[in-house]
Amino acid sequence: MISNFIDGYEFKYDFYFALAQRASLRCEEALEQNGIRAITTFRAKRPDRLKVKLQQRQQQRREEGRKVYANDHDIRSDIVDLAGVRIALYFPDDRVKVEEIIREAFIVKNKKQMEGGKATLNRFVQRFDGYVADHYWVYLKEHPSTEQRYTGQLIEIQVASLLMHAWSEVNHDLGYKPIHGHASQDELRILDGINGLVLTGELFLQQLQAASKSRISSADRKFSNQYELGAFMQNHISKNTSETPLMGRLDILFEVLKALDLDSPRHLDTKLEGWDNRRASESSVALSVMDHIFSSPVAGDFSENYPSKRQILLNAVTVYGGLSGRSVRDLSSSRREMARFYQLITLLDRKDSAEDHKSHSQIDELWQWFEESVYIEARVAIGIASLRVQQIIDRLKLHLEAGDQRSNGEEKDGEERKEKEKEEKEGKEKEKEKDG
Repeated sequence: MISNFIDGYEFKYDFYFALAQRASLRCEEALEQNGIRAITTFRAKRPDRLKVKLQQRQQQRREEGRKVYANDHDIRSDIVDLAGVRIALYFPDDRVKVEEIIREAFIVKNKKQMEGGKATLNRFVQRFDGYVADHYWVYLKEHPSTEQRYTGQLIEIQVASLLMHAWSEVNHDLGYKPIHGHASQDELRILDGINGLVLTGELFLQQLQAASKSRISSADRKFSNQYELGAFMQNHISKNTSETPLMGRLDILFEVLKALDLDSPRHLDTKLEGWDNRRASESSVALSVMDHIFSSPVAGDFSENYPSKRQILLNAVTVYGGLSGRSVRDLSSSRREMARFYQLITLLDRKDSAEDHKSHSQIDELWQWFEESVYIEARVAIGIASLRVQQIIDRLKLHLEAGDQRSNGEEKDGEERKEKEKEEKEGKEKEKEKDG
């Protein structure tokens, strides 16, 4: 049974590798956008390691009198980490924020908190708490850039501090699941001592993060990146609430603040007067802050400048798609109330629309739709486009194009895979005919 499963898994190894890679990319993008410092890695379980693990579990089941593996379904129900992603955080306290990010980016089936606890290995009792982390079992969300065959497959995401992940790797191979014999008492004692140092290191990292937030919030110098901006926003929000809302596109907020000369704690603190941070829970901190900033005029008056209005609206459509994570035409087809919006944006494709006086009223209507939209992404999009900062527009456009390229690449991979499977099937049928 196990050998047959491994044979089938080796054939599908590339699929699980690609699945883990896609999940890792989503994690990496979301963490960076939300201002979380981390190192993200991925892997598909090695067939040889998987075989050893299955044999060990099968033996354990027999010894404990539990049902042994009888088919592929039993194995797949037991082994949930064929495709895995590891998020190693610079700062341990960010685990809480990462949970919000993961739940936003994936469909979460289950979460397990690994809170350590003193274990006994080979009669050795640990003095320190051991492995502390969060494990998530998730599915990719349906998205235009995700091929359908990837959406129903389970992925494990492990979240812990960078220090904890390093210790876990050593402990896993030498202490918990040794390949070359069991660890000695001295080795286990050393691993336990290193774990104590790791836990102490995490305490210092927590203090370092708190000190950094305090320095950034009190300084008058400009934010150097979205990570410093994120630290400032976390500190600002913590003064009014204990909740941890999703930060969202801090990279875009950072560029907007630079364009408006609000990219310092003093200037941003003044601008945030009157901002209700409770609204952030409805979308994200970044979107909510930008919506607040754009609620008062920040750009020039384009009321009679129709060539400029047309170009700004074209950019607003791109920005809206980038903030929403999919092209506006995809959004239009999925929301009936946007039918009129879809009609209006087709007008922008006509280069002479800005000179055509009959089209001016429709350009004004589309502008008003953006400004008064019930969708926060649309209101923010017209604000960003009005700034006419090409770097921000290009960043969001690139995000959309990257999604399209992944989608096209996955379609190509899917076609090649089907062709390969077809050739292998035909080859097996020919072999059967020869044997017959």
